[in-house]
Parts: sequence; C-alpha cells; structure tokens
Amino acid sequence: MNTKTKQIVLPLITSMIWGSAFVAQKSGAESVGAFTFTWTRYLLAALALLYRPLVLECLDAQFLRAAGSPRSSALAHYGLLALMVLNLVAGFHALGTLMAVGILVLPAATARLWVRRVPA
Repeated sequence: MNTKTKQIVLPLITSMIWGSAFVAQKSGAESVGAFTFTWTRYLLAALALLYRPLVLECLDAQFLRAAGSPRSSALAHYGLLALMVLNLVAGFHALGTLMAVGILVLPAATARLWVRRVPA
C-alpha cells in the first residue's frame, strides 16, 4: 500500500472505530445509569491492565508473593478487593441486593463444585 492510500484509508478506519465507540457509549449511557456505565468502563480497563497479577492473586497468592515484590502483591490484593467492592456497589445500584450477591457467589460456588484442583 503506497503512502497516498495510507493517508486516505487510515483516517477513515480510525473514524469508523471511534465513531462506533461513541455510538456505543451514547446508547449504553441511555440504557443504564451513569454510575454503572462509568464503573463498567473502569472495571474493564483495570481487568485488562492487571490481568496477570489478578489471576495469580486468585489462584496462588503465595506464588505471587514469592515471585514478585511485596509491593506488587499488595497492590494486586488490594486492587482485587477494591474491584470487588466497587462491583458490588454497582451491582446493588443496577440489579438489587439478591441478584448482585448471587452474581458474585454463584460462579465461584459452581467452579468449586466442578473442579477439585487447578492444573499447572
């Protein structure tokens, strides 16, 4: 692809991507509350940035403490706690008490019944 074509095509692709993101944000903000919509965006960003430490914290916290620095393991631990608390608050706001607690408890209980150990 020559430079002239790139100069035309790349801004069009960028405007299509950002335009669809803005449309999704507008329709999402209209159908759910502002707090829940904003919190969902922050939750997804935090999960994308802290995926590996959060998985290690959930599955093997001792390995995370041994492999990483004490600061990173504490950050993962308290970050996970903060995400859970904010998720509960947003869930209470959007769904109600029983549904919010059920959504948090049922996947963990089901996984505990299905799997006895996590393979290496």
